[in-house]
Amino acid sequence: MQSNRNESSVKKEPVVLWIASWYPSVIDRFTGDFIQRSAKAFALYHPLHVFYIAKDDSGLITNNQRIETHKIGALTETILYYHPPKTGITLLDKIISTFQYNQLGRSWLKAFKKKHPDREIYLEVGVAMRAGTLALWMKRKWGHSFVVQEHWTGYYRELMPPALQKPKWFWKINKEILDQANAVFPDSRHLGETIQKTLSKVPYEEIPNTVDTQLFYPKKKGKTSGTFRFIHVSTLGYQKNTDGIIRVLIRLSVQAPELNVECMMVGPDPEVLQQQFAGISLERYGIQFTGSKSYQEVAALMQSADAMVLFSRYENLPCVMLEALCCGLPVIATRVGGIAWHLDAKSGILVDSENEDQLLEALQKMVNDFDQYDQDYIARKAASRYAMPVIGERYMEAYQKYFPGFEAPLNS
Repeated sequence: MQSNRNESSVKKEPVVLWIASWYPSVIDRFTGDFIQRSAKAFALYHPLHVFYIAKDDSGLITNNQRIETHKIGALTETILYYHPPKTGITLLDKIISTFQYNQLGRSWLKAFKKKHPDREIYLEVGVAMRAGTLALWMKRKWGHSFVVQEHWTGYYRELMPPALQKPKWFWKINKEILDQANAVFPDSRHLGETIQKTLSKVPYEEIPNTVDTQLFYPKKKGKTSGTFRFIHVSTLGYQKNTDGIIRVLIRLSVQAPELNVECMMVGPDPEVLQQQFAGISLERYGIQFTGSKSYQEVAALMQSADAMVLFSRYENLPCVMLEALCCGLPVIATRVGGIAWHLDAKSGILVDSENEDQLLEALQKMVNDFDQYDQDYIARKAASRYAMPVIGERYMEAYQKYFPGFEAPLNS
């Protein structure tokens, strides 16, 4: 009995592979969590495999190498942990670790390609450095084109303190990765423009961070009884200028105690800030530190708050702002990065970076004019722009634009 079709002529479904520079792991559950959410959004429409190499410096997971693979619906995640040997010489240890990263990455990619013979591989890099070096290798060896998903605030070099500046060789490699990419998908238009002006003329397509609206949605209406509760969620470091927020909250409490304002500070290592304000009872001014919280816990805290306050020195498009908006919270934020394109007067207040007088005025205005904000409107508008199905569709459109022959959605 003969088959009526030539099996060799049947078009095989392509494979989409993301190689991530940042991604959540057992070592750090928060690093690159926005890339994981983007992957979940993508996987609503097309199967996706994410590969991430995690350096296990302390030997928490392994004293050599270990691979873990997880499957979440159409999303497959492979985390390769490696523990580099230590010589005690910092530069030599970095060279050894980089060599090991490249060898392990190339070996896994060879095995991945072998498992998918004669299938088109659409390749995306989650943040150019350093996973982009593996994408360059794949392009040179097999001719696979790639795109880059970019979130890194380090492109705002003029705003970075000296301790966070990268050397020339880093920028040379970063530029080569972007120059060789079909396109870059920045999380904000501002970041795309910055990359084109300062580093590479690579085409860009803004794809904002996405929000799990099954977790982040409005739960209450109206002002919190008795107090007005702000929430701030961040790493609490230099970029976020959390100490500036604290100084302004103290001023507000002294100048307008009748407003009865409190603020939850959510983020890791609050001890650094507490030491900075040693001798001052921050609780007296309504400032509470919660420490790190899970994604679910952050959602619950936002749903119990009235408004969010951010005071970043530099920024792309902060995930926490989008999550707060999806919860119906108006937001006070600085006019930096991509924020101004995503925060209008109906959803919050913009202030200048490091202008504490403006922040003080904005906090007072938010409390006094809170009833003018329509929480349902804020949440609906945000969900229509950042919910996972929406961002997943934007990915499908971008792939069809920058990967000739890509068909989407394949499993919708």
